[in-house]
Amino acid sequence: MIEYSGFLNEDIRFDKIERLDNEGGTCETYIVHIKGKAYFMKRLRCQYSCDPNYRLIFNKEFEIGKAISNSYIPQYLSLGEDGQGLYILMEYVQGVTLQEKLKKEPAFFDNDANIRKMLLQLLVGLKSLHDNNIAHLDITANNIILCQVSNDVKIIDLGFCLESSYRKTAGYTPCDNMAPELKNKQLDQIDASTDFYEIGVLLEAIEKVRRRPLPHYLQKIKKRCLQHKKEARYANADTIIRAIKYSSFYTMRRIAAWAAALLF
Repeated sequence: MIEYSGFLNEDIRFDKIERLDNEGGTCETYIVHIKGKAYFMKRLRCQYSCDPNYRLIFNKEFEIGKAISNSYIPQYLSLGEDGQGLYILMEYVQGVTLQEKLKKEPAFFDNDANIRKMLLQLLVGLKSLHDNNIAHLDITANNIILCQVSNDVKIIDLGFCLESSYRKTAGYTPCDNMAPELKNKQLDQIDASTDFYEIGVLLEAIEKVRRRPLPHYLQKIKKRCLQHKKEARYANADTIIRAIKYSSFYTMRRIAAWAAALLF
């Protein structure tokens, strides 16, 4: 069992190391095995391992990650350094990214219940960050894993997040669909609504692979999340969660009423 620790662990021995295929960025990623159990390892690339700014940002990710306890965010377990540089060990999650799911299993998103479950879990995970004054800032389809067995959500990669104690960030994933305040690098304008903008982008991506439109309530959520002015978006995750649960309850009542009408 690896203990949570803010100290550098130099005595961990890996039985097996499998490098994952990822290009670009400041980190390399691996699956490592310790006493028969698999863990995910994120390591600073060698060209950044001695840079004090990148080391600070890497340490920031670990400190923030280990302080969060939520079933929809992988556990951050240990910060270490060996002959190859600085690394983070965390819970290994077996599954596929949302991006892979969209490409390989688009029919999964034809089921409204699958989208509703995923969205609720994503919002609960984000709420745990926002409640600790943390904005993720990189809620892309590549940073959401759907677990292999249950399709439960895991939000990964806190490397770009912004937290009040650590105003320095590693940057953001460049894309045309990022929130306006991110695109304009207005750090003082970033808050929870910045992450909700990216949820709107995810709903757009899901809608593109479906063989029918999103339910009306998800259309409304998507539209509000994508507002250019952050004040027009949702202020907190609870508001969106209530909107989803209320719509689900109302839909079930209509189905029950329709079924009852058929019986009489």
